[in-house]
Amino acid sequence: MKLLTIVPARAGSKGIKNKNFINFLGKPLIEHTLDFAKKIENNKILICSDYKNIKKYEKKFQTINGYVRPKKLSKDNTMLHQTLYHAIKWILKEGTIDFDYILVLQPTSPLRSYKDINKSIEIIKKKRRK
Repeated sequence: MKLLTIVPARAGSKGIKNKNFINFLGKPLIEHTLDFAKKIENNKILICSDYKNIKKYEKKFQTINGYVRPKKLSKDNTMLHQTLYHAIKWILKEGTIDFDYILVLQPTSPLRSYKDINKSIEIIKKKRRK
């Protein structure tokens, strides 16, 4: 099973400026998420961001390069599904990444467990076999 993990991390925020990139327990929130994603097997990671310095994270975590979240999909009122749809369309158009399922990990929710993700993957695999 091949997984595509999308990490939506827009730069702008009204409440907390650049909240996806603020320090939490010694490193930016986005790094907690990318560290987590890197440990998942058969996984390709796409950072979905309009952040100017996102390239350093793409390089450091060896994520899919080249995607830039459009400004029109980086507003306070943009729905997550719109952003995901655009990113997935881009991946399919590029044609370089093969995936069976999509996992969305939001940097603002860093307290997650591998046990929960692995259990979810096992449930999907069982349903798929039926």
